[in-house]
Amino acid sequence: MIVTETIKQFQREYVEPLVIRLIHQLDQEFRSEKDQLIKEFEKDLIPIFMELHEKQRNQEVSATSFLVFSWLRGEYLFEEALNYEVHSYGENWYFSTKQFSQIIKFDWLSPYLYQFKEQLRIGLEEQKNPGLLGQEDYYLNSYYEVFQQYFIALLRWLFRKNGEKLLSLMSINKRLLIYAGEYKDACERIYEKNEDVIAQEELDYLLDVSQMDFEVNKVLKNSSFKNQDFSNLNLTWGDYHSCDFRETKLTEALLVGSQFNYSTLNGADFRHSRIQDTSFRYAECQNADFQFARGSVASTIEAIPCYFGVDFSHANLTNADFRGAKMNGAVFEGAKMTGARFFEYERTNLVLTDQQQEEIRWVSG
Repeated sequence: MIVTETIKQFQREYVEPLVIRLIHQLDQEFRSEKDQLIKEFEKDLIPIFMELHEKQRNQEVSATSFLVFSWLRGEYLFEEALNYEVHSYGENWYFSTKQFSQIIKFDWLSPYLYQFKEQLRIGLEEQKNPGLLGQEDYYLNSYYEVFQQYFIALLRWLFRKNGEKLLSLMSINKRLLIYAGEYKDACERIYEKNEDVIAQEELDYLLDVSQMDFEVNKVLKNSSFKNQDFSNLNLTWGDYHSCDFRETKLTEALLVGSQFNYSTLNGADFRHSRIQDTSFRYAECQNADFQFARGSVASTIEAIPCYFGVDFSHANLTNADFRGAKMNGAVFEGAKMTGARFFEYERTNLVLTDQQQEEIRWVSG
């Protein structure tokens, strides 16, 4: 279709502010209700996973399998309870018959989609502009994915928190990949369960030929990335449990939602990286450089779900450098912070014990 200046102007002046207001409400609800939503959704998924297990008992489980959460775009989705389809595939996702398919009703987003459609309809009627006739579907389709990002985020947090428990209900051979999206080319990785441990020789090869793609490649645990340069790479929502990142460069890298729990990151360089929702629980981060890293809880509305902050629980942050880092909402429970550097003006923004306050080297900024 031809997007005229009239359509663009109405989008700028009415539709985008409307989306921002609704997303702001949705963002606040997601922030406050996330844990309860996880419980409700997990309760709905358990019988589906158990049914899938029963069907798998009479099938040969593929070495690699896929579990996909999808939705179909349609006008009714903005007016009725929102349904999602859960289906599984074997090795050839999207090119072979579904092994299993089930519908799950989870209409948490429906009120926002309904408000969007109704307020959009009112705005178009008030304009009385012939150039906007019949454009409602264009605007609805343009912003539908913005709202669905919150469903994707909910899935990520669900499997991050309870993935092992849920997947224990299913028959899994070696590798299971979980995706969510409207169709294959518009899907996002949610979670991966992989029983294979990557061989160090294979890892070295991938590093040597610069073919490492953390978001879509193998699960990498107990692996060594010492002295590697991953600057400017996308490592979002990865799980790097007990890995060696000593002296590794991660400057300006996208690390949103990633987990470095129990990893060794002494001397690692995180300057200017994006570490919102990243977890460093029980990690060794001595002398790590977090200068100007961005990890704050979201304070402005973007077309992505809100951030909840960085988790440094029980991490060793001895002599780590946080000058200029945005860490509002970070969790430092049990963290060792002897010699860690922060600018003095950040003192009131951080939740710290009296002992941690004394351990930190506060620098005048």
